[in-house]
Amino acid sequence: MSLKAKALAISDYGLISNLRTVALIGKNASIDWLCIPRFDSPSVFATILDQEIGGYCKISIRDGVYQTQDYIPDTNILKTVFSTKQGTVTITDFMPLIGNINQAMNSFGPGRIYRIIECEEVAEIEIEWRPRLNYAKTETETETKTKIRETQKGWKAEDGENYLILNGTFKDSPSSKIRIQENTSGLSLFAHFKVEKNKPHILSLDWDDSSLTQNKHSELYKTIEHFDPQKIFELLKETTITWSNWAHGEDLINLKGQQWESEWHSTILRSKLLLKALDYAYSGAFIAAPTTSLPEEIGGTRNWDYRYVWIRDAALTIQALMALGHKHESFDFLDWINQLAIREKKTAWKLQVLYTVSGDMETKEVILPHLKGYRDSRPVRIGNEASNQFQLGIYGEFINALYELIQREKKIQEAQIQIIKGIAHYVCQNWRNADRGIWEIRGEPRHFVYSKVLAWVALDKTIKLDESFHFTKPSELELFKKERLTLKNMILKHGYNRKLGSFVQSFDSNNLDAANLRIPLFGLLPFEDARIHSTIDRTKEKLMENGFVYRYRDDSLPGKEGAFILCTLWLADALALTGRLEEAREIYQNVIGHTNHLGLLSEQIDPKTKEFLGNFPQAFSHIGVINSALYLTLAEGKNVPPSAFIGETFKIEHYKKKH
Repeated sequence: MSLKAKALAISDYGLISNLRTVALIGKNASIDWLCIPRFDSPSVFATILDQEIGGYCKISIRDGVYQTQDYIPDTNILKTVFSTKQGTVTITDFMPLIGNINQAMNSFGPGRIYRIIECEEVAEIEIEWRPRLNYAKTETETETKTKIRETQKGWKAEDGENYLILNGTFKDSPSSKIRIQENTSGLSLFAHFKVEKNKPHILSLDWDDSSLTQNKHSELYKTIEHFDPQKIFELLKETTITWSNWAHGEDLINLKGQQWESEWHSTILRSKLLLKALDYAYSGAFIAAPTTSLPEEIGGTRNWDYRYVWIRDAALTIQALMALGHKHESFDFLDWINQLAIREKKTAWKLQVLYTVSGDMETKEVILPHLKGYRDSRPVRIGNEASNQFQLGIYGEFINALYELIQREKKIQEAQIQIIKGIAHYVCQNWRNADRGIWEIRGEPRHFVYSKVLAWVALDKTIKLDESFHFTKPSELELFKKERLTLKNMILKHGYNRKLGSFVQSFDSNNLDAANLRIPLFGLLPFEDARIHSTIDRTKEKLMENGFVYRYRDDSLPGKEGAFILCTLWLADALALTGRLEEAREIYQNVIGHTNHLGLLSEQIDPKTKEFLGNFPQAFSHIGVINSALYLTLAEGKNVPPSAFIGETFKIEHYKKKH
């Protein structure tokens, strides 16, 4: 098989997950991205970042033409269908996942991918397995290239530190022809064989960690240790049940008496399944996206690693899941934060912007010069130096999410009190400092308006919680109220540009920022305020293009970026909640009309070509899809779950009365 002549579009991929890592699989049935054993580990397949040396595992069907790719309903199990003269060929890709995935540490997810090939009559199949371990650095930077050797469990690729095993029923098929071939980028295994009706073939890719056997599922692990097709189909069934149970077990969309009146049920369901796929099973921490260096501009340099836990992104993720009834993820994330607090002791309230999934603080940013990048978009980066930034807004996002959880639970824990008070004091001491803002500007720090708003939110939610639970000293409460008022006055004086008629990106500037659309959601000003309406209008005029919204227009980096999908959805929220329902619905329908064939979204989109840009799939975008559906449904006076996140300045009853 020849090398790919052209890179697939970012939108041509689907995702499978075992809550430890993910794989991206293209419409061409090629696994083009896989990091093992966890989200932020080095890649073993990275063709999405380099067509020549990145590595992949592709299944090709002779005379096969792509027909469809879709998920088994309510799961993250992928089916890709090809048509041939003899009928259809279906490839089912999944990572085994068994147990209760509502909470961390309760599931069994061995490091393994199964690829099941079935056909209606007969089909000729070719597999090309091109493992390129450790970001393909072994093939390009060392004298010792990846070796491939046959073992009892299949073919093992190893570079001295890492390994990957390919196994399959094709190994013993009389029709199989197998060879190992070397080219300039290293070794590849080719296998040709036939698949007949009712006689499926199964492949496995295995990177099992022996520690996975040391849990309550160890006996189950032993039953699948040997390549038994019957057991693998049982695993497929169990994995389907695991995903489906989570999708509907606590889903407020489906609970009796809490029915959403929404035509976007399937869209919301796919978005929340994507968010769950980015949840790390051993800690309950959510990553921002499973990829690195997918460009914000084709051929540009704005290429970042998102395989980490941003406090802001994770807080927004648990808010969106709470809105749909999934609260256990919030408890896990708070436990994870508590562990950080214990480890960092007296500085627990000083959060880093981002962490690894295990809570490590080191995310050093490194360039991989040997990889060309997606469609020659260099550099390829691993790690993210934004971890060293001061971002004031993360404290408000975190406290806001915690506030929503406590409101639902009607109780507060001592550990939560300590973190809330610690953060409130930290905000009081530091809100006057310039920061890098929500968009992690890499230029000089500024007094970003949205950062100050979130600092106000941290204090406001602390004060509101104290009204219910009385955990502050009188002197503390007086301090928090004083600083809250000072912050608000400062924001209104320096954050709103009267000449422009809009809130602006930083104090006394002339630049707009779509993040300011969220100001009324937090209660700093009501939706009826004229400054909110004019900010919405200026955002539409100056940041919107072909139905999509840029987060801002200028920064200190070279090149440009696409429109930001989450910001587009924030505009829909603001329009809906100020009564401009037709405009809001048009924007929302436009966004979900540009999801890919699986209902997935990247971080950004080109407003002209509608090409996906940035890392994919992106949690931010799917958070927006869920929340916007909620706000639109609410604003239209239809039923929404009463415990859903609806902000501070409006009530369900308010919208029901209007209708």
